[in-house]
Amino acid sequence: MFSVTGRMKNFLDHVAYNCHRPKYFGKKAYLLSACTKWQESSVFKPLETWASGAGFTMTGKTYVEMLPFPLTEKILNKSNEKIRKAAATFYSQLTRKQELKPDFGSVMIFHVFRMLAKLAPHVMQADLTYFKQKRAYEKKAKWYLPAKISYLRDRFACFHGFRNPLWDLR
Repeated sequence: MFSVTGRMKNFLDHVAYNCHRPKYFGKKAYLLSACTKWQESSVFKPLETWASGAGFTMTGKTYVEMLPFPLTEKILNKSNEKIRKAAATFYSQLTRKQELKPDFGSVMIFHVFRMLAKLAPHVMQADLTYFKQKRAYEKKAKWYLPAKISYLRDRFACFHGFRNPLWDLR
């Protein structure tokens, strides 16, 4: 009630590990939901949180009215038009090439989970394997993928001075 469905919540819980080791950087997402105006923000919040944490670039979101009584032809046509426009917007975003420019929070999360996986390899074994596959423990690694990250953003995100000791942890 006033959020995602039980099935969607189960799905989000099942794939939440992707927020520790995002594999969708460089991928785009557009959220579409059937809900009422009063549910819109509470329905999109968990979806946006997961998509952002998993690395997706959000290109938009749209909801169509889902009321507890039969919808009129006018409302159905309006919903169909809204979906067509959302699809066109998503398609134009999919076909547009953009350089990856992660925000400060994303860069910081990269450094935090990379450090935690190195410090607790038995607890975060899957994360450690992921970071090794991404070559995240190389000195030049600033993020999961090659991306435009300023020197200052990188230094502040890796807690200024905590970076070098990590390379020596075995």
